[in-house]
Amino acid sequence: MAGLLVAATIATPARAQGTGAQIDESAVSTVVYVDQSNPAASDSNPGTQIQPLRTISAALVIAQNNIASGTKLEIGPGIYRESIDLNGFSTSDPAPLIIEAIDPGTAIISGADVWNGGWQPQSGGTYTHPWPYSWGAAPSPSRWPQLQPIVTRREMVIINGTPLEQVMSLPLPQAGTFYIADGSTITIWPPSGTDLASATIEVATRAGLLRTPTGISNLVLRGLTFEYDSTAVNGVGNGAVKLSGGSNILVDSCVFRYNNWLGISVSGNPARNVTIRNSLADHNGENGVALSMIKNLLYDNNQTSNNNWRGAAGGFVGFDADGIKVTRIHAATFSNSVSAYNQTGGVWFDTDNADILIQGYQLCGNLTNGMFVEASQGPVSVENSLIIDNGSNGFQMANSTGVSVINNTTYNNARAAVFIGGSDSPRNVVNFENGQTYALYSQYFTHTGNDLVGTSSQAAVLSSSLSSSWMLFVQSLNSDYNVWFNPYNSLSFSSAFGSQNLGGWQSSSAQDSHSTWANPNDSLPAYCGVPDPPPGPIQTPTPTPSATPTPGPTPTPTAIPAPTSTARPTPTSTPTPTSTATPTPTPIVAAPTGPATVTPASANFGSRAVGSTSALRTILVMNRYGNSAPLVIGQMAVEGSGGFAIVPSMTTCTIGRALRPTAQCLIAVTFTPAATGAQRGSLTIVDNAINSPQSVMLVGTGY
Repeated sequence: MAGLLVAATIATPARAQGTGAQIDESAVSTVVYVDQSNPAASDSNPGTQIQPLRTISAALVIAQNNIASGTKLEIGPGIYRESIDLNGFSTSDPAPLIIEAIDPGTAIISGADVWNGGWQPQSGGTYTHPWPYSWGAAPSPSRWPQLQPIVTRREMVIINGTPLEQVMSLPLPQAGTFYIADGSTITIWPPSGTDLASATIEVATRAGLLRTPTGISNLVLRGLTFEYDSTAVNGVGNGAVKLSGGSNILVDSCVFRYNNWLGISVSGNPARNVTIRNSLADHNGENGVALSMIKNLLYDNNQTSNNNWRGAAGGFVGFDADGIKVTRIHAATFSNSVSAYNQTGGVWFDTDNADILIQGYQLCGNLTNGMFVEASQGPVSVENSLIIDNGSNGFQMANSTGVSVINNTTYNNARAAVFIGGSDSPRNVVNFENGQTYALYSQYFTHTGNDLVGTSSQAAVLSSSLSSSWMLFVQSLNSDYNVWFNPYNSLSFSSAFGSQNLGGWQSSSAQDSHSTWANPNDSLPAYCGVPDPPPGPIQTPTPTPSATPTPGPTPTPTAIPAPTSTARPTPTSTPTPTSTATPTPTPIVAAPTGPATVTPASANFGSRAVGSTSALRTILVMNRYGNSAPLVIGQMAVEGSGGFAIVPSMTTCTIGRALRPTAQCLIAVTFTPAATGAQRGSLTIVDNAINSPQSVMLVGTGY
């Protein structure tokens, strides 16, 4: 019973507030420019804006010689086919190292080389080329399940930006595939219509695009893209970018895409004060993001999508794989982020997670679970989030305590809206901060204010596999004020009590006395996640049947009518923007929709030298779930004279484009102060939502 007493005492700490990194970015003495697009670029240059360096590696030599005073590396547009090695930077240096793209998204660190020329045509439209590498299959990590051979490979080939699918034998089955004979030959079949003579053929050859020493501090990565890293499967968190932090790590507006294994991992012993924001991890071979042993984390406005193509190709869709894998994290906030269309689960909190707040999250279209909380002492709170269209359970919990699921919408998940599983025996978990051991059952679960809808006869609204520990769960459960519904399965509560309707569940559990069985019209989403359905994977997934249950027939749910939105009042006035950075406004002619969500309400750009431009901040615009009509933006503009401006090339919101319900877009804004002192402005958005116009306060200081 000691484990039960510990669980009871740890279920009630204060609400988590992960504040993340606190770095004084002005505390640098040297700015070094790298710009391979400049004809004058050379690694023998001093690294000034007029005489930039050609490689990032050369800039790091200058930065290391200036290690005590702090250095900012400004990276110009281009593809940098090199790895960034930060192992020469002391773990105790107090001055920051900032590596940022001059124009976010245009500086690409690539693990691939161009292999144009030397291809010999063969029969059937295929080509061969000598292959000098004998990498073979990587071993399955210790204590992992035995992996299929395709999962353990590391080769990638990209033609004109389109990755090919790797196969394990000849002949090649179709266009868009390739085969490796180790130490001998590579055979490719280019995509249909490819002119190989003029095509750009890239082959991944580098593993580890950025590595840090253990304990590195005051590091900023901003606006960089990392792609085509060839790291193979491993059990230690290696991938394209591996940050082994000490304190104060900031990853801002970065992209991690089409890497063979992990996109980015951040870990420490522990790491403290970490922020990841405005970033994208897309089409990575296993996890998009892996986080481990961090104290004080802020994870905000990020997207992990289409990940685990390498794992899914061999049926590896669980165990370690997820869109984002979170282990041993204490004091963290996960907010306003998306995990969608991963060929695995969306988000997995696995082992020793405590003081976690998850809010405004969208978990959509993932192959297995939307969210999984396992072996965590809590508290973990999931609030105001959307969990829909996932191939297994919407929300799953196992051997965890102090978990709260509040005011969320869980809709159209293949198995159960909420699933309580794990072991009937306690799981022993050790707190990495103080060494305390917890014996964890599934207990002290709070579930209030949620809308939960199943849309097939096979789907449950609540399900559990617990048997002997079932009453421990129920006796500590707090579930009420929920709206439950499945028009095809009234016996949607499946547990040790049997298959029950809501009345039976209320009677046997003594829970949900104020809950209802009704159609929650106001919150049924039509769509969530990325604005448009993503492209297909670069591998053909063959998931295990147990991980992706096949739902029964799902007829059109006539019992769930589309929600009706409130008429939009005509605005009494329309702000006149002073910015000229946006296109001419388009009249709003679309049908009115409900309210739009615009976050954050204010954006602080900090202090900038007069005439210098800040990194961009992104404003999220979302057509809220529950709305039934598209959101159409008629105008977006910056007002005021504070030096704030919209960056069209990095803005995904478009005048006149219709955003479907729960779809979202981003407005990118920068700050270039023209004078010293505090500067203020506002971003105004006019649209067909009932709360139009929306306004975001912009603040910054010039010095």
